[in-house]
Amino acid sequence: MEQTRKDTKKSFLLCYTFAVLLLLAYGIILLTGLHYTGSSDTYSLYYLDHQLKYFVRDAEFKQTYRPGNRISLTSSSGQYRCLGSGWSEPEAPATWAVGMQSDFLLWVEEPAGEAVMTLEIQQAVDGVPNSLYVNDQYAGPISIIDNTAQVPRDGSLLHPGANVFSIRRETMPRRYCEINTQSTDDRLLNVYVNAVCLTFPSAQ
Repeated sequence: MEQTRKDTKKSFLLCYTFAVLLLLAYGIILLTGLHYTGSSDTYSLYYLDHQLKYFVRDAEFKQTYRPGNRISLTSSSGQYRCLGSGWSEPEAPATWAVGMQSDFLLWVEEPAGEAVMTLEIQQAVDGVPNSLYVNDQYAGPISIIDNTAQVPRDGSLLHPGANVFSIRRETMPRRYCEINTQSTDDRLLNVYVNAVCLTFPSAQ
């Protein structure tokens, strides 16, 4: 009986040791794959930082989501793939920014002087002010006039490659069904964005 217990204990220790070694080996392989795949900045943002909500190929990202291009966020355009966290599903007219922060990414080859971000906003639910941040730095207030907001800023906040733009507010939106009791929509709706466009006026 004693020998059986010893054999059982040895077997357990061997299995435990093997499982630990296997886990360590898997971790090493995973980390090696993350650091040495040769993937671009766009892929790194998607896989490691989980910024992009929809997958975008490198070539498409650089050609479509760049300065001068009007990026339509309607469901039929297919251009909503630059959206990161903080967005609802794209709809036919536009896409809702939800919560306190909504991110989108654009590709800039080389910043050139003053930059202007234009946002086409069909609706703002509760009138709480929003601000634009670029790469986590404050760029300016989003002031909507005739369904359009323009935020000018020198290009110092931008860098070559993928840049993160954020629509931010200081308070969490209320659920829409609490604002409009006739609705059953329980999303935390902020602003309804139809399109975005980054331009460098001096380069045009």
